[in-house]
Amino acid sequence: MEMLPDTFMRTFLLDMKQALMNWDERIRAQYLSSPYKDTFYKDYYKGIGTWSVTEPIIKFLVYVELLPKYKIRPEDYAYSNKKILDLALYTKLEDHSYISEIGIELKWARFKKNGLMYQASLQSLINDFVKMKALANEHKYFIQHAISDLGIVLDIENLNQQVLQQTDGRLLRTYIPELIAIESFEIWGASRETKKNFNLCLWKIHRK
Repeated sequence: MEMLPDTFMRTFLLDMKQALMNWDERIRAQYLSSPYKDTFYKDYYKGIGTWSVTEPIIKFLVYVELLPKYKIRPEDYAYSNKKILDLALYTKLEDHSYISEIGIELKWARFKKNGLMYQASLQSLINDFVKMKALANEHKYFIQHAISDLGIVLDIENLNQQVLQQTDGRLLRTYIPELIAIESFEIWGASRETKKNFNLCLWKIHRK
């Protein structure tokens, strides 16, 4: 039986989580093998949260890890104004010269102690949401990745309410961003004693 897009994306999110966990371990092993781990690199996060892990790097790591399982294309031209989409996922289509069924944007985010987004992260989500309404892909998703303290709880209902309450209602007349899944895994901060969570938040962009 064919998998529904949301189910497909929840599976993809789990695979993305595993891919980043794999890279987290590899990067940490590199730090721990360095003779400078307790001097020059003392304050660096030992893993996927380390210095200069930007959105394009996250995109590339996910791409190379998951290309054996998915028909996936990075930096797809699915916007009419030639802006570049982060990831395109093909389900039925076999020819990448066509627009993929699923389009994904990736973005770093930050969360407060109460589990809600900082204003800058909310604005970043809304900016991409507005941009993504023009995507040619039939199904549109936005994935936030964020590092938080272990005690911070991210709740789907609370974050959806934050978007509804703190976004100009004129932007939500026809389309809406809806958080549908959260996946997290533990990472190291500067040492084993400073654990953090690496979070992946999957937002669906859809008509009301």
